[in-house]
Amino acid sequence: YAVTAVDIIGQRTRLAFLDVDAARKTVPRVVELMARTGGWDEARRECEEAAAYEFLDTFGGPVPKDDHTRTIATIEEAFRTMDKDNSGLLSHEEVLAMAQSLGLGVETASSVEKSIMHMDSDGDGEVSLEEFTAWWLSDETESLFKKELFSRYAATTGKLSKSTGVAFG
Repeated sequence: YAVTAVDIIGQRTRLAFLDVDAARKTVPRVVELMARTGGWDEARRECEEAAAYEFLDTFGGPVPKDDHTRTIATIEEAFRTMDKDNSGLLSHEEVLAMAQSLGLGVETASSVEKSIMHMDSDGDGEVSLEEFTAWWLSDETESLFKKELFSRYAATTGKLSKSTGVAFG
């Protein structure tokens, strides 16, 4: 039996796993229908609604709310690792060196070059932390370099340590 709003949103319909924003929009209606059929009083309705939103807060898309600080720390760690001369800027050579350390060979050089072009938004030939952060958080998904870099650093931060079992979304 589905006896809570979380049961409906997260288990019966799996809506939270498919589209967390749509799931948020359905919470009031789900609670209303369940209250009607379950005979819930106003206190129970408020409790169910709060629990549903709390459950949905564990799903965050690219940057979950409770993971934002950790994500920024991860980005800064990756940036500092690449910034071998501690200049606060990434040179073309530093980015290529990181790509090589990730095991990306000559065959992926054009992919790395494209990533560098995406990172260097002001076109000055160097990548600042702000540019790198914007690139990291961007929707660019074609870059093998970005995938490998993200895989290395996101996996080391314990990103899924508080997970509800969802490794996507």
